[in-house]
Amino acid sequence: MASADVRRQFAAAIADAAQRDAWLSEHPPQLEWYGGQFDAVEVDPDLPAFAGLQAAHAEEFGVPPELVGAPYGSDMRLLVHE
Repeated sequence: MASADVRRQFAAAIADAAQRDAWLSEHPPQLEWYGGQFDAVEVDPDLPAFAGLQAAHAEEFGVPPELVGAPYGSDMRLLVHE
């Protein structure tokens, strides 16, 4: 799900909850989105490019690489064609 869709759903849930509260219905919360906001991306670890990179890492360092996700925004999302 794209981050814009998540933001819309989150804002709708906050607005719905606020409408059901006496004080919040008179003082609706204001959401502010700031900082970098990046859509998530996932790649298939079985792609040939990854096999080559894993082999090169194992050859250079003597151990296979640990495959982990990156918990930060990056330009990788620009390289994935969905």
